Amino acid sequence: HKYNMAQSSKPAPWPHRKVESGVCWPLHPPKDCSKRGHQHGPSISTSASAIEALLACYEAAQCGTEEQASLRKERRWRFQYPHHFLDHVKTAAQSPEVARAMARGGLSYLTDRFRFVRNGTTLSLGEAMAQPRSVLLET
Repeated sequence: HKYNMAQSSKPAPWPHRKVESGVCWPLHPPKDCSKRGHQHGPSISTSASAIEALLACYEAAQCGTEEQASLRKERRWRFQYPHHFLDHVKTAAQSPEVARAMARGGLSYLTDRFRFVRNGTTLSLGEAMAQPRSVLLET
């Protein structure tokens, strides 16, 4: 179905437009706003995606227990994300093995959760990257 606003020549505001082609951010479960009378469906959250990607990094390397706990309880991401990314870099700098494991975990999360749309077909980013194309660049 279409996400464009009814009876309007202008497209719906991001992120409510239907993506015809390209990479799509993951959708996340709605926040519980029932106390305020709001009902929301799944939505795009760059904050939730970043937190989940960092958690995947720590989990893949089996490290960063304190950092994972801090990420899970973070309520002020917009103001605190630099500290979380600094912790991430400090943890990865412990050894080349930890850095590689964290990178693989983060990339695995991203390629599994982000979507790629082309010609009406939606694939995970990883699936799309695995499919070779005969024409790599077009002008």
